[in-house]
Amino acid sequence: MLRYIFKRILFFIPTLFIISLVAFSISVNAPVDPVDNFVNKPDDRTDLSVLSDITNIQQTRERIRERFNLHLPAFYLGIASMAEPDTLYR
Repeated sequence: MLRYIFKRILFFIPTLFIISLVAFSISVNAPVDPVDNFVNKPDDRTDLSVLSDITNIQQTRERIRERFNLHLPAFYLGIASMAEPDTLYR
């Protein structure tokens, strides 16, 4: 009985990791921009005359991206030597 539970736990951990990776890759590679859902959806609090101008729409998109941290990379991993400078001019 103890071997069965231990075996199930050992299968659970990699399965959860693989499911998380698949869900992350699908969410990053989805063709829909999540900001468009906020900008294009008319709301009771939103005045549509303000959103009609293209510059206002772009500014609204940028504010939404910054609010939800969508302007940052989805995943960043950098592997470098500590002896190398972080910029070219140092």
